[in-house]
Amino acid sequence: MDLLEQQQLKQKIKELNCLYNLSTAISEKGLTIEEIINRTITIIPTACLEPNLVSVRISWNGDSFQSKNFRETKWRMESLTMIEKKELRIELFHEEQRLYLPEEQSFLNEISQRLKMSIENRLVVENLENTLERSKRHEIEMNSLLEATKFIFKYSRFNDAARAIFDSCKKLIGAASGYVALLSEDGKQNELLFLDSGGLECTVDPTLPMPIRGLRAEAYKTAKAVYHNDFMNSKWQHLIPEGHVILNNVLFAPLNLEGKTIGIMGLANKKGGFTVKDLQLASAFSELAAISLYNSKILESLKQSEKNYYQAYNKSELLKNIFMHDMNNIIQNIKSSMELIEYFGKNEKLGKEIKKYLEIIDDQINRGMKLVTNIRKISLLEDRKQELYLINLNGILEKTIDYVKNSYVEQQVFIEVRKKELDCPKVLANELLSDVFENLLINAIKYNENTRKEIIINIERKKEKNQSWVIVEIIDNGMGIPDEIKAILFKEEVKRGYHRKGLGLGLILVKKIIDSYNGKIWIEDRFRGDHSKGSKFVLMLNSYD
Repeated sequence: MDLLEQQQLKQKIKELNCLYNLSTAISEKGLTIEEIINRTITIIPTACLEPNLVSVRISWNGDSFQSKNFRETKWRMESLTMIEKKELRIELFHEEQRLYLPEEQSFLNEISQRLKMSIENRLVVENLENTLERSKRHEIEMNSLLEATKFIFKYSRFNDAARAIFDSCKKLIGAASGYVALLSEDGKQNELLFLDSGGLECTVDPTLPMPIRGLRAEAYKTAKAVYHNDFMNSKWQHLIPEGHVILNNVLFAPLNLEGKTIGIMGLANKKGGFTVKDLQLASAFSELAAISLYNSKILESLKQSEKNYYQAYNKSELLKNIFMHDMNNIIQNIKSSMELIEYFGKNEKLGKEIKKYLEIIDDQINRGMKLVTNIRKISLLEDRKQELYLINLNGILEKTIDYVKNSYVEQQVFIEVRKKELDCPKVLANELLSDVFENLLINAIKYNENTRKEIIINIERKKEKNQSWVIVEIIDNGMGIPDEIKAILFKEEVKRGYHRKGLGLGLILVKKIIDSYNGKIWIEDRFRGDHSKGSKFVLMLNSYD
């Protein structure tokens, strides 16, 4: 073996050792991308003929990383590759003039490819870690909302329920202080329910009036939560009374009930400031507080009558029974999905599986929010006479069908409307009619195991004892409803140990809305005598020609 061959062999050994050391160094678990790049910079010169005369620069995602002895010269070799449309560039500089051999360029390209694979793997891991973190955060938020919901039924006094709901909200969001206040009868100021200063000294007289002004007035005016993360430099800073706790940042979430703002929940001094997500969470908690106030007023008024008290108790037990059962199912589904995400998270190639279970979590969160909305609508229907007016049935139905189809775009949903008359019938109803059709159509899809989910909607007019009606039949090819379930499906009476499974509050809400229209609703089999072939929901709505 001549001298040249010996030198070539030594160089090849150095390169192999370099690649081995590089693979070992950058494959260590838990390294950040910055640590991976810096280790690569340290190892590259070991493969060069003259390591002391070489410096390295690696550019990635807008950042530049250099060796300690870095000096940019005109004797340069580089390797450029792309990761997710971002450049990864390795540059090798030599202190003295020289020409780089093709073999050296190939070697640098090999290092570039190995570094690229390591960065790509780290990006996958970071994405999985972020996904898991978001999922865990979703679970925490849902558990907090569920716990706060329980306070509505646990405490009959609004002050107790509001304080418990406020404490849950403050803890979840991370605020240090806050309060809950109700609007005075004249609508000009807040009446403080309680104040949590967060351990900071506050010498303001609590009996002083709290006028509706400043950022707080914006929340009342818009009926939406608002926040400001530099309050001491805001245009409202001068409104803070002397001796008040310093407010680095504030958030106000209105308590809305029956279309009116009846109070407000204030939060302050969150480390790092409030976010849009905090607005959404605070709004959910303030809505629960408003429901709690409504619930407490009902309980107070029902003390005047044993009969009314029994009806309120039965309603409260029904809502609690169904809500707890359905919400526990929702939380269990979320927890199960979390466990599967953690299991699949260990395998970097199972991103699609993780996405599927994240979609389940998102669906369950939406289901929980719908459950809270239905509870509130049922509560309002119990105690308020509905304003009715002539409404275009076709318009409401078309919008609802579009919404339902868009909600199930991944399924084969076929909905056909058949009318015996060509005109557009009008019925005596209101905007809640869309909730009726939405619940019935969604149930027809959810409880249908067929690949093609078919729904036929028949519309016709009918005269009965000088009364004009519009008959709407919603017919599906789903799993159907047994006769023993039909008999109790719309009833509210609660039996001890009984849980209404699957359909939740939806059909109770439907029945209450139709009753408020002085209409009728009942269920038949799609084919008489065989419930397993599908269901037919029949609605009779008042029509005035």
